[in-house]
Amino acid sequence: MAQPVPDAIAYEIRVEAALQQRPAALELYCTLVYDAEMERIDKPVIAMFLARLFRNEPGLVEETNKFLDEYAIELESDQTEDGMKQEDIQSEDENTLYSYRQFLNEFNLSD
Repeated sequence: MAQPVPDAIAYEIRVEAALQQRPAALELYCTLVYDAEMERIDKPVIAMFLARLFRNEPGLVEETNKFLDEYAIELESDQTEDGMKQEDIQSEDENTLYSYRQFLNEFNLSD
């Protein structure tokens, strides 16, 4: 079960830092979504930080969508060097990409 209180303090610090630099904000967005998917922190807490992040960063939604589009293109051309099957890795990455896009839509952050 997620423990929002200590994590919320850590995310508060990270959101403030990320707002100072756009690449950090984009990276934080991906981290927030991943942590929500892994249930490291409750989704409503994540949603609060995402809303603040996007509200304070006009254009970040478009930039995030562009990043996700580029990520999708990368998935098509990825090659693996370890023993895992390419299909398994690609499927996992596509699920991650879907989660990122779904999170934008779920919290009304997409255009």
